[in-house]
Amino acid sequence: MNYRKSLVANLLCAALGSAVVWAVQGGSFGVSVFFVALLLWLCNELWYASVTVPWLIYGLWCTLRGKENPNTEKQVARVFSLVLLVVPHVIFAVLYGAELLIDGQVSAWLGMPVSHGLFACAFVAPALLCFICLVSPVPPLSVLVLCSYLFEPELWTQPQSAQAEDGQEMLPPVPAAAEGTPRHPELQKLAGELLYYGCPVIGEMSPYNSRDMLMGGIMLGAGLLALAMAVAAYPETVFAAGLCLLLGLVFGGFGVRLLREPARWNARLRSAEYAFTRSHVYIVEGDAIQVLPLDARLDITLEEPAGRVGNIYIRQDNTLGAVIHTVYRRVKVHYDSSALDTSMPLQGFLQIENAVQTYQRLKKNQSLNHAGNR
Repeated sequence: MNYRKSLVANLLCAALGSAVVWAVQGGSFGVSVFFVALLLWLCNELWYASVTVPWLIYGLWCTLRGKENPNTEKQVARVFSLVLLVVPHVIFAVLYGAELLIDGQVSAWLGMPVSHGLFACAFVAPALLCFICLVSPVPPLSVLVLCSYLFEPELWTQPQSAQAEDGQEMLPPVPAAAEGTPRHPELQKLAGELLYYGCPVIGEMSPYNSRDMLMGGIMLGAGLLALAMAVAAYPETVFAAGLCLLLGLVFGGFGVRLLREPARWNARLRSAEYAFTRSHVYIVEGDAIQVLPLDARLDITLEEPAGRVGNIYIRQDNTLGAVIHTVYRRVKVHYDSSALDTSMPLQGFLQIENAVQTYQRLKKNQSLNHAGNR
């Protein structure tokens, strides 16, 4: 589902609700924005909690059946969006009760009176969001969703399309990389047998690089803040200053390392080459070369991040995945602890152009080899 559309819808509802609260109730506009945003966030969290179980059940059912209907997920979100009309009543009931118990202190803390007028004005935001979802379904925004979107881009990349296995007999030619002559001696010997040869696209900012840059910036900022605290604490206590200095060095060090990861990754990819023949796959890093037989045991997975490049993960199928796949038949499990380990050799054709076409050709030759070995 489209979480960007949901983010825009939530921002629009929060802005409109804040404007109504400020215009009718008066007071500070910043307090109005904070209150409406907090209310809308709590509504989204409970909405997300209510749809999580139906989504999990539906996802399991689709996996076992081998097909899915994206409209069903949208319909679940639409039906449970009615929670948005109920949650504000519960929240304001709690506020009213707290106001009575502690003699009006809640209003003082909020900076605005807890009243029916405030409830009516703030209710505009979740009610408008519910209306938007009923007209054009959007998913709930949860902290878990936002963190996953920022820090786990592998969960949000475009999955393999249903047409990836179709039309293999009419595949267009896959052009080689700009430097179309293999550099590695082993590939040069196989020049007449290569069905594909290519190199990574250098400098393309992938979702993983964006994640490293974001997390590196956050950690570097935390490190600089800790160093500033160390300077401020030094006249008062050496122990606290030393502790803050240690935290600053740790956070700052990790931040700098993460900020350097994209450059290190591109430097590593500059020495990479990819190729395959009818029977084998070749992954080259400098002088090292991996040679994998293109048979039924080879696990080939397509990943299409946003942009013009894609990734094809290639690795030997493992025992755990094979056992689970045999038991459940339709469920294909990809489990390899080294797949995301940057200290390990490259796990496939990474950051290449024409990834879909290359993937189709790989799967076609794998199928032909499997049929020929029967």
